[in-house]
Amino acid sequence: MANMVMAVGLPAVQAWLQRVPPPPLATVSEVAWAALPGRWYELAHLVRGDAQSPDSDPAGDGGPAEIHVRLREDGRIDFDTLRGADSGSSETERAVAEPRPESAAQLRVSSWPTWLQWLPLAWHDEWVMHLDADVWLLGSPQRDVLRLLCRQERLAGARFEALLDLAHAQGFPVERLRVASR
Repeated sequence: MANMVMAVGLPAVQAWLQRVPPPPLATVSEVAWAALPGRWYELAHLVRGDAQSPDSDPAGDGGPAEIHVRLREDGRIDFDTLRGADSGSSETERAVAEPRPESAAQLRVSSWPTWLQWLPLAWHDEWVMHLDADVWLLGSPQRDVLRLLCRQERLAGARFEALLDLAHAQGFPVERLRVASR
């Protein structure tokens, strides 16, 4: 039995120890937070655990989630995400983000209840990879979270593909993206 555990476990541990961390994630140099409040649509997303999520929509048959962004006086950003409104079974997810002191383009994000946000496990990183007046591309340095937000419910095909190319060039598995119907 011990030999079997060693035969299976040792290669897995060796592979984990030898993995090469991804290169640093490139971000925008500045973020004009004052221009971001309002309604956004999540046109595509890759979120940790998507592969195991039984209720996720791999075909992308639903419409985009609607996200309302609000700036707080304390410098944090509130994200209220409404999913499933077009199917009649909507649910709202709430998250809060705070820019890191070293770069406004680096956000710490938590969707945990306020009373649990003191736990380090409650937070993950999402960094601003691209931002203009109507498109926002966020991704995690570990390449396991990616979100494409837009002011409109649709984005021109060439522009959409250019943003996916940007994410792919930075090491994101864009083939696993959940894309809202477009």
